[in-house]
Amino acid sequence: MTIIVTLGRVFFDSLAGYALSRIEFRGRNLVFALLIAVCGGTLWCQHVIAAVCALM
Repeated sequence: MTIIVTLGRVFFDSLAGYALSRIEFRGRNLVFALLIAVCGGTLWCQHVIAAVCALM
């Protein structure tokens, strides 16, 4: 399940990143920074959950 979620996030975040690189609008840098922050936080949480599940 974790692999499917991770691959889905990578796919959709890549699409969003591509759109942010091509479309000019005010606040684009803020949206990009939030996208990076959310993506990194999600991946970190998935690693912690996987580690906890491995200990059980």
